[in-house]
Amino acid sequence: MEFESRIAWLATGLFLLGSYIVPFDLWEYSGFLLMLSSLLLLLVAFRDHRPGKMQVLLAAAATGFFSIYPADKAYLPVVLLLVAALLAIKAKIEVFISPLIGLIALRFLQPDLVLGGFRAVLSGLSSLLHLHYGLSETGYLILYHTRALRPILLDDVKVLLPFYVSLSLAAIALILIVRAERRAKLWSALAALAIPFLFLILSLQSLLYVPRIATFIPDNLQALLLPLACVLLLCFSLPEATIRQTGGGYSSKRWMRALPLLMAFLMLAVVYFTPLATRADPIIIIDETHSVWEPTWTDYLQTNAKDAVSGSNNYFGLMNIISRIYNITLIGDRPDKRPDLSYVGYVEAKEIDLSLLEKISQGRKAVLVLKCITSPYSEREVEAIMKFVAQGNGLILIGEHTDIYGMATNINPIAERLGYRYLATGVQDVYTDSRGSLTRIGEMPQFMARYMTGDLLWETSTSLERLDGAKPLFEIETWPSYFADYRNETSAFFLTRDFPDEVKLNGLFGRHLVWAAVGYGKGKAVLFTDSTQFNNGVIGVGEHLQIFLAMVEYVSCAEMLDKTLPLLLMMAVALAIVVRLRKESFSAIIVLFLILLVAYNISYPLAHYTTEFPELKEDSKMVLLRADENYLNDYLSGLYDLDKLMDRYFRMNLTAIIIPNPSKEWVGISDRVEDLQSAIVNGRPAMYI
Repeated sequence: MEFESRIAWLATGLFLLGSYIVPFDLWEYSGFLLMLSSLLLLLVAFRDHRPGKMQVLLAAAATGFFSIYPADKAYLPVVLLLVAALLAIKAKIEVFISPLIGLIALRFLQPDLVLGGFRAVLSGLSSLLHLHYGLSETGYLILYHTRALRPILLDDVKVLLPFYVSLSLAAIALILIVRAERRAKLWSALAALAIPFLFLILSLQSLLYVPRIATFIPDNLQALLLPLACVLLLCFSLPEATIRQTGGGYSSKRWMRALPLLMAFLMLAVVYFTPLATRADPIIIIDETHSVWEPTWTDYLQTNAKDAVSGSNNYFGLMNIISRIYNITLIGDRPDKRPDLSYVGYVEAKEIDLSLLEKISQGRKAVLVLKCITSPYSEREVEAIMKFVAQGNGLILIGEHTDIYGMATNINPIAERLGYRYLATGVQDVYTDSRGSLTRIGEMPQFMARYMTGDLLWETSTSLERLDGAKPLFEIETWPSYFADYRNETSAFFLTRDFPDEVKLNGLFGRHLVWAAVGYGKGKAVLFTDSTQFNNGVIGVGEHLQIFLAMVEYVSCAEMLDKTLPLLLMMAVALAIVVRLRKESFSAIIVLFLILLVAYNISYPLAHYTTEFPELKEDSKMVLLRADENYLNDYLSGLYDLDKLMDRYFRMNLTAIIIPNPSKEWVGISDRVEDLQSAIVNGRPAMYI
C-alpha cells in the first residue's frame, strides 16, 4: 500500500484541524473531522492486522468510562486518539505517533515565542504585502493596511499559528518513520516546513484584504478553506511509502508481567490528582477601607429604593448567604460602612496593619478578601497583608474589567508580589457583546469542582499576566474565541458594549488567563478577575455563589498529604514500565497517558469524599431554584427576567440561587428548594421540597 503514508497524513492533518477547532466549542465541525480522521488512522493501522478481542474490550471499556466521566471537553481529541491507539496496540500503532506529537504541540505551544520570530520575518515581507506595523503601548504587534478600517492587532489566533506549527511538527514526525529514501525524506521535510509557513502568510494576507473575524474563527467554510488546502498540499508532498514499525511486536506475556506496575501507576495517579484536605472553618475578613464599588455593607431594600442600579450593584445577596455559614468581619474606614446585616461584624480603621488582622482572626485560620480596590494600598499595608498570608491565612483578590476606577492599577502592588499582574482589559466572547466566557467543571481543579453544580459563567472580566518566577497552583484560561479589548472605558462600556469587527480585530484573541492560585509562605492566594459575578444582579445564576464558597474553602483548607512523594513514585513506576516494555515503548507510553487521564477523571467524583462541605451556623437565607442542565442557555437567550426574579426573593430577605440537580449538601445549607419554572411562570415561590 504505497499510499499508506499519504492516507496517514491526511488523517493526521484532519485530526489536528478538528483538535484546533475543539476549544472554540464548534462541535458540528470538530466532531465530524475527529471521527473521520480517527477511522482513517485505524484503517491504516489495521491494513495487515486484525483487532484482538482484549484490545476491543479495553477500548470499549475506556470509551464507556470517558462517556460517564467526561471531565474537560478540551481533552476529547487526546482521549479519542489514545482509545484508537489502544485498539490498534497489536497492529501498526506507529500510525498514531504523528498525530500525538502534533496534538502535544497544539496544546502546549507558547504562541509568544513563535510570534517573536514571526515579527522578524514580517519585517522582510512588509513591503511585499504593502503594510506597516508597529508595537502598541502594551507590546503587541499592530498591523496597518489601506484596506483595513482600523489597525489589526496580530495574535496567534488570527493567523492560525498553533495549527500550522503543529502541522509542521506532525509532518516531520511522520517523515521520520516512513520507509523512503533519505533524499525523498529531506525534500519532504523541507516541504513540511515551507508549506505551513506559506499558508501562514496567506492567512495573514487574507486577514488584511478581508478584515473580518470570519476569516479566522473556524465556524464557516471560508475560515476552513486555507487549513484544508494546506493539509492536502502537504499530503501530496510526502513520499509514497509505508510506515515502519519501530517496536519488537506485541507480546501479551510482557504486558501481563507489567500489569502490577500498571496498577500501581493507576493508584499513585489517583492519589496524586485527588485532593485530600480538611476544613479549617475560617473567619472571613473583608476590607472595605479601599473600595466604594459593589459594597458588601448595604441593605438591598434601602439601596434599591433610592436607585435600582445601585440596588443590583452590591453584594447583599452574597453576604446574606455566607454570613450564615462563616463568621465574617468587615473593615471600614467610616461609620456609614457599618454592615446592615446583623450577623456581620465590623471594625473601623483608617489603615490595614498586621496587628489589626491578627486581632480580628484571634488565632483562627482567616481568609482576607480584597475586592474592587478603588484607592491604592500603602507599601506598609501591602507588607502587612503579605505577612498575614505568609503566616498560613488565605487571600482572595477580586478585580474588575478595563481598570475601571483604577481597580487593576490599585490591586497590582499585591498581585505582583504573588507573581501576576491584572491587565486593563475587558475579556469578551466573540459571539456575544454582553457576556464573558464559560469555564466548565472539568477545566477547574478538582477541589474547586467539588463545590460546583454546573459550568461557571463569567460576566466581563479583566485578564492576568503571569510574571517571571510565578509558581501557580492552578491557572484557568478562556477559550481562544475570546478577545481582550484594551480600551479603558467606563460609561461607554456599560451603555453600549458595542464591539463591531473593527474593534474585535484590534483586540487580542487567544486563551486569556482569568483566574489563578499560588502558594505564599504557609498560606494560599486566589486571583480572580470578575467582581460582577457576586453582585445582586447575577449572584443567583452561573455558579457565582458556588465559586465564591469554593475559593474560601480552597485557600483555607489544610492539605493532608504532600503530593511530592506520590509524584516521584509515579515517575519511577512509569520509567520502570517503559523499561519493562522497551520493545513496545510507544505502546507503553500510550497506555500510561490513558491511565493518567482515567485517574484524572476519577479524581473529580472522588473529591466529594476526600474533602468536606461547610455547615450552617445560623438559619439559612438561601432558596435553591431547581433547574435543568440547560438553564444557562435559557438565561442567555433572555427567556426570563433574572432581575425581577431575584428582586422578588430579596424583598423576603432571601437570596435565590438557580442550581441544576442540587446535591444533599447544598440542600442542607438552604432554607428550601423550589422549582425554577414554577417561580418564573407563577410569579411567586412554588414549594418543590
